[in-house]
Amino acid sequence: MDRFEQELKDALKREPAPEWFAGAVMARVNAERQRKQKPVWSGWARMRWVAASMVLVAVVGGVRFEQDRRERVRGEQAKQELMAAFQVMGMKLREVEERVLPVIHRGEE
Repeated sequence: MDRFEQELKDALKREPAPEWFAGAVMARVNAERQRKQKPVWSGWARMRWVAASMVLVAVVGGVRFEQDRRERVRGEQAKQELMAAFQVMGMKLREVEERVLPVIHRGEE
């Protein structure tokens, strides 16, 4: 066996674990168990998050409601403007008709 093989064999040789190792592993296992058993959300923390979520939903809902209301108001204003434009157009058409009809009737005689 050459020197490299001997070093490899020595490096891979089984050795007993140090005495402190088992205690450290068991302490870590117990710490993980306790950490997992604790509730992630305590009562007050959960209530704060729920309250904050409710406020956020209310704000977003209020903003959306206001946007819808403004859009309805703009729609109503556009409707009123359109109705006024139709009335003006109707009046103008009547004026044109009043001017044109006598001319047409004169040509028929």
